[in-house]
Amino acid sequence: MEPKGKLLVIDLMPILYRGYFVFLNNPRRTVSGVNTSSLVLFAGTLEQMIRELRPTHLAVAAESKGPTFRHKLYPAYKAQREKMPEDIAAAIGQSEELLQAWGFRQLSVEGYEADDVLGTLAARGVAEGFEVVVASPDKDLGQLVGPQVKLFRPGENQLLGEAEVCSQWHIARSAQMIDYLALAGDSSDNIPGVPGVGPKMAARLLEEYGSLDNLLARSGEIPGVVGRRLRENLDTVELSRQLVTIVRDVPMAVAWDELAVRPPNMEALAPVLRKYELRQLCVRLGLGVAPEPAGCESGSKAVQTPDPAGCESGSKAVQTPETPQESGQPVKTLADVPHDYRLADTPEKRQSLAEILLRAELVAVDTETTGLHPRADRAVGCSFAVAPGQAWYVPLPEEIEAQRAALAPFLPFFESETIAKVGHNLKFDRAVFARLGIELRGPLHDSMLAHYLLEATDRHDLDHVARAVLGYETIPISRLIGNGKEKTMDALPPEEILDYAAEDADISLRLWLALRPKVEEAGLLKLLETCEEPLAGVLLEMEETGVLLDLPALRRFRHELEGEILRLELAIRDITGAGVNLASPRQVGEFLFGQLQIDPAVKRTPRGQYPTNEETLLKLRDRHPIIDLLLDWRACNKLKNTYVDKLPEHIDPADGRIHTTFNQSFTDTGRLSSSNPNLQNVPVRSDRGQRIRAAFVARGPGWTLLSADYSQVELRLIAAMSGETRMIDAFKLGEDIHAQTASVIFNTPLESVSAAQRSRCKMVNFGIIYGISAFGLASRLRIPRKDAQQLIDATFAHYPRLKEYMARTVEEARARGYAQTLFGRRRTLPDLVSRNVTTRNAAERIAINMPIQGSAADIIKFAMVRIQSLLRERALRTRMILQIHDELLFDVPEDEVAVVSPLVREAMEHVVDLAVPLAVSIGTGTNWLDAH
Repeated sequence: MEPKGKLLVIDLMPILYRGYFVFLNNPRRTVSGVNTSSLVLFAGTLEQMIRELRPTHLAVAAESKGPTFRHKLYPAYKAQREKMPEDIAAAIGQSEELLQAWGFRQLSVEGYEADDVLGTLAARGVAEGFEVVVASPDKDLGQLVGPQVKLFRPGENQLLGEAEVCSQWHIARSAQMIDYLALAGDSSDNIPGVPGVGPKMAARLLEEYGSLDNLLARSGEIPGVVGRRLRENLDTVELSRQLVTIVRDVPMAVAWDELAVRPPNMEALAPVLRKYELRQLCVRLGLGVAPEPAGCESGSKAVQTPDPAGCESGSKAVQTPETPQESGQPVKTLADVPHDYRLADTPEKRQSLAEILLRAELVAVDTETTGLHPRADRAVGCSFAVAPGQAWYVPLPEEIEAQRAALAPFLPFFESETIAKVGHNLKFDRAVFARLGIELRGPLHDSMLAHYLLEATDRHDLDHVARAVLGYETIPISRLIGNGKEKTMDALPPEEILDYAAEDADISLRLWLALRPKVEEAGLLKLLETCEEPLAGVLLEMEETGVLLDLPALRRFRHELEGEILRLELAIRDITGAGVNLASPRQVGEFLFGQLQIDPAVKRTPRGQYPTNEETLLKLRDRHPIIDLLLDWRACNKLKNTYVDKLPEHIDPADGRIHTTFNQSFTDTGRLSSSNPNLQNVPVRSDRGQRIRAAFVARGPGWTLLSADYSQVELRLIAAMSGETRMIDAFKLGEDIHAQTASVIFNTPLESVSAAQRSRCKMVNFGIIYGISAFGLASRLRIPRKDAQQLIDATFAHYPRLKEYMARTVEEARARGYAQTLFGRRRTLPDLVSRNVTTRNAAERIAINMPIQGSAADIIKFAMVRIQSLLRERALRTRMILQIHDELLFDVPEDEVAVVSPLVREAMEHVVDLAVPLAVSIGTGTNWLDAH
């Protein structure tokens, strides 16, 4: 389909700054002395972009004057930046004057940054069918790049498609730029990231783990320094991700007609060009020549022109054979396929539809709501499809009781145990119906989960899967409600919703019919039908139950933290004086390394400031007492900002509980993740962090929390999967596997193994799961590489089948093109045949680890399904409320503990037959910390 036009959106400030510094030694000035350095470069750049890129629509994004939501979220955001030079500040008004005369809009929105305005315009442009070019030198904007969006870097003459963005920053897809920046940080914006994880390490981690969420979900098992840094900075990473994520739905009223590129009105433009003596632009636009100030000619020539050939190649390089459209096959839309979509908007029509549904064997179900939170957002309607192309939409009234009445004819269908229901992310629709008191019964299937099992590393939203599997372009939601801020679905008449809603059910049905045979062919049907699909119901109940937060205890802890933060600030200011902003790494670095000279050998970063990350400070903590004070101050602020202040915001006023969302198709390995809020990364290692877990409590008097945690499940799995008899025997005898390994490696009696020796062998044992190298082990243990290699060699000599298993696993994955778990779950690994040694080695490490970590994920999922079934069979009041990696948390009546404890242990330890026993530790307590 031909694009509707080309939208060019320009980031103003980087161009103004560049112009100022390009001419810093020889500023461009008018006869009256006005500095126009920034304006000269901007005007020339603008004219050339219009001429070379030929946009049909254009807008320029500027920064808002006041603080943004990011400054409120993180007061240290951009705190290190020096005050804007007055000449640049003046150029903002000059540029707006020029643009207005030229007929273009300069846009800014209070509380948001220019990047957010650019992101919103790009998103709207894509939704409306435009080809979009974002003009900015900032790498942050790379996250916007996609099939319809390219990034033009004015100072470098580069037009980057997704392939170029990925190549330049060593990421797999442009959306990973968010994860990349969250990990690596960005010193220019004072975004912390993970201390010690720079750009190269960030790219390497994303290459290995696929996404930040997957990485964080697995941070508990990542050994060594990197794992420790991740675990110690989980809240910092989440904060960094929020800071670097560009908002794409900024509320602003702008019509496409206002952005249309038209021939300039010379009567309006000429006076402005002459006022600022933009001589070259006058010539190019045919307005004659204004008086020429010294150096104006060179100023104009400083603007570089993009290479048209390079632009073309950048455009073509984006193509990757992922979807029918991208592989050259035509993509269909609703207009191309036969369909019969009908409204069931009267009692008679609803009754007639209910009778049709009762005669069907398989029905696709979908719901339309006012938002994405089924507990809070209102149902607007629901749709049903009984055959490809045949679907109905049932609009619902506003009041819940009226909605229940409208859906009453469908209750026999909803409750039928024989009619199969299918949906795409059916858990969401089940939650919507549950709020209306309706439970979907019978065989329940999910096309999203089917696609997840087949293509774990891909996206799984309906629009993408429809395009990838069916070659079908669904109706975008933006066509109905724009960006969702201006209006919601309930503002539309049913006739306007009909095609969109009915299509969702129709496509869900078509996807299920297309994907189920593929799942069966791949040997994944059992995993789908006995694990993933029933687990969705378990997770739905967990989300609905929620967890209780001891708000008074958390408030007390908040006051303690505030007092501690104040005490630390006073203690630090006794050393620094009042002039150092503790939230400014630049100012802190200048004081530590400039004034105190704590480490004369330290080098400045490429951006000219001293490093003050945690890794650097930890190495220097014995040099001066201020280091420990600073680290403590940062730790307290991190806990307060990420958990103590934020968790209460997620409490549902309806029941006083927190209801996280469990994401079932998010990670590449099969592990669950949670969001809004993320409860899988609540800190536990530090004393202060443990206070956070202690704030999660049982539901009331007569109740207790029960924690059930798998012990060393991944080591047990690699022992069983490799058939390594010495490890198997050690686990059967209940020996300390790390001490037992150390005893052999160091030729020391078991009772004489030191803590240091055990710690080293623990690192080796866990490192084996991740295909650790001698270099990696040496870095983690801070020992010579030779010693690390000797440890690895000695371990493999003692456990020879481990090395054989690892080699066999990699070769099998290379031959198949994917790694798989004990239960058949797959992760595709095309890089196993890469010619790049580094890329191939990273894929080999994943091939070793994924079967182990994925099998552990499968095991706890099967256990959750089994436990939930047992709790229901016995009509127990106990509720499963959280899953955190290898741990399950339950809300248990005290009189059920004696029954539930052995029930849970039995289900978890015997969920699968292995050559080694699974071990589960059980604990109880009135709060999560005591129970764990």
